[in-house]
Amino acid sequence: MKNKYDKYWGDYDTISDYVFFATLLDPQCKSKFMKVVFTQMLKAKNKDKKMFADEIESKAHAKVIDIECKLDKFFKTYLERSNMTSSSQQETPEEVVNFDDENEFFRSYMTSGSFPSTSLESQLQRYLNDDPIGFDKGYDILTWWKNNAVRFPIVARMARLTTSN
Repeated sequence: MKNKYDKYWGDYDTISDYVFFATLLDPQCKSKFMKVVFTQMLKAKNKDKKMFADEIESKAHAKVIDIECKLDKFFKTYLERSNMTSSSQQETPEEVVNFDDENEFFRSYMTSGSFPSTSLESQLQRYLNDDPIGFDKGYDILTWWKNNAVRFPIVARMARLTTSN
């Protein structure tokens, strides 16, 4: 059990970005939750090294910023693909996110260059800047995204892909 924990959450330097993306795209968690998790992980990892609290906070904050930047690249890839498919009304949303190679989309966003500036680019930042919705026993992430897909259509597509893997 510990090996599985370590594989997925043990050391955040080796964890797949998709795990972080899924956390950011959970309206209960977002960036604030990730910073707390990273802070706790750093404290546990460095308890023998006696790191100062402000150094731990700074490293945790830097990691959150790094993940948000990667998610922004991911968002821009979705935005670009959305713009390409909006001219072709025959394509379905499923065709936009299906790839022969599961890692093709991830590689695409990591190697992507600059993208045209549009008002949709702020959609991800609007989502991330909204306060987390709070923890609730009856919470259903799929229902939340279904209800909020109109506010965040591109981010909702990202969440659908990220949570299905």
